[in-house]
Amino acid sequence: MISETGRSKLAIPQANKGFTLIELLCVMAIISMLFSLSIPAISKTARNFHFTSKAKQIEYLLIYLKKTAALENRKYKLVIDLDKNSYSAAFRTDESDSNYEEYAAVNDSLLSKKKLSSNFGFKSQTEYQQTIEIIFEPRGRITAQEFLLYDQNQHSAKFQTTLSGQISMEII
Repeated sequence: MISETGRSKLAIPQANKGFTLIELLCVMAIISMLFSLSIPAISKTARNFHFTSKAKQIEYLLIYLKKTAALENRKYKLVIDLDKNSYSAAFRTDESDSNYEEYAAVNDSLLSKKKLSSNFGFKSQTEYQQTIEIIFEPRGRITAQEFLLYDQNQHSAKFQTTLSGQISMEII
């Protein structure tokens, strides 16, 4: 059939409609901008989680030493080296009542000497102090100490132990 204009009225199949290249590029640009805006928030959350995790690890170590001292009926000592940012545990080998107490390093992988990564550090409440020693007695008494754990991102956690055996950690 021919129309008055001289063109055929036969139906020409249309190509499937889809998204144009410009539309796809605009959507990809919007998604990438949203993603780039969310990266700082995600990385900040990851850094906060990493610090909180390390602080909890130190708190659980203190609790573990307190319970182990009671369970094994022997004194334990946690030594925190502020200069080297390391800590290690030891147990008392001499059970006599002498003034001199000898401690042996613990060979347990959980309690052996550990060094903090370069992102973390320990601080004492007094500037001149180089080490902190916390003694855990079998009856639950603990040497009263206070120290801070900090990181490069201005996070800090305050740890306190009391003579009555209380262990507290507060993220500041």
